[in-house]
Amino acid sequence: MAIRTSTLTWDNLTSAQLDDFDTTLYDQIYNKNIILKHMRENADMYDGGVNIHIPVEYDKMPSGSFDKGFETITPTDTEFISDAFVKRVNYYSQIAITQSEQQDNSGKNQILDLMARKYDALRRSMEFYLNNGLFSDGSALSSGTADFTTRLSGLNYWVPNLPTSGTVAGINRATYSWWRSQYVNEATSGVAGLTMYKIQGLHGKCTDGVDTPDLGVTTQLIFDKLWSLADTKMRLGTAETADLGYSALNFNGTPIVVDKNCPADKLYFLNTKYLKLKIHKDGDMKVGPWLQGPTQPFAFSKVLTFTGNLICTNPRYQGVLHTA
Repeated sequence: MAIRTSTLTWDNLTSAQLDDFDTTLYDQIYNKNIILKHMRENADMYDGGVNIHIPVEYDKMPSGSFDKGFETITPTDTEFISDAFVKRVNYYSQIAITQSEQQDNSGKNQILDLMARKYDALRRSMEFYLNNGLFSDGSALSSGTADFTTRLSGLNYWVPNLPTSGTVAGINRATYSWWRSQYVNEATSGVAGLTMYKIQGLHGKCTDGVDTPDLGVTTQLIFDKLWSLADTKMRLGTAETADLGYSALNFNGTPIVVDKNCPADKLYFLNTKYLKLKIHKDGDMKVGPWLQGPTQPFAFSKVLTFTGNLICTNPRYQGVLHTA
């Protein structure tokens, strides 16, 4: 890591005065975690269990017509409920401090509260990795590999480029078309070939009556292309995103925002009525007690944990347009 160095000559002036010290710690690492912010505001809590189960209705009841009422109707039952599931995932971030650091960073000579800054960095670290994980393909979901970027059942798991094959949450998409998300392949034309008509094509696929996407997520490059195609009214965004503190394009009432973690070639339309962050009630950014090392009695650590996963109860209302 590059650290600033300087040489100070202790003459009359430098020995007789203090330099100005800005007490704000300026973040050089973290992004703004837009999709995580949206998902946490609409998250569902659960009590326990190794897996998170999703009951799904996939068939209609036996039906028909009759004439005068003397027809014979044979009682028939239909299996119409199945079950999808994903594993819960555990994430952690930690901080550590020594007794000497606590003692040194105290009293009148303290300029920055080191512990307060470490707590802030602890939460921001967890939010950064969780937001990154929300775009995961879930490839390490079953293996148990402790990996931030592929462990969560993220958007690339629920809303892949080609959703016509593969088993998702225990249900085979090649067999059951009702479990497929929507997609538009623009790999041939790329970002330069995007038009409002093509964006509408994906939006329309994700819409069914009053069920319509309530969030669009994309990259800065694709956002800039859409901005160039948009009219003034669309560029005003929505009141909801303005209240949350970020700019958006308003596409058919759906705010489209930039998330720095979004994969380079994608625009997602999401219906978060059916796409939820499921969080254990005791694992929602929970900070544990100070732990003292058995062989390092003057060192202490704290761990912040998250337990849960992203679930989708209706993939057909989620979609992705990919340009590569």
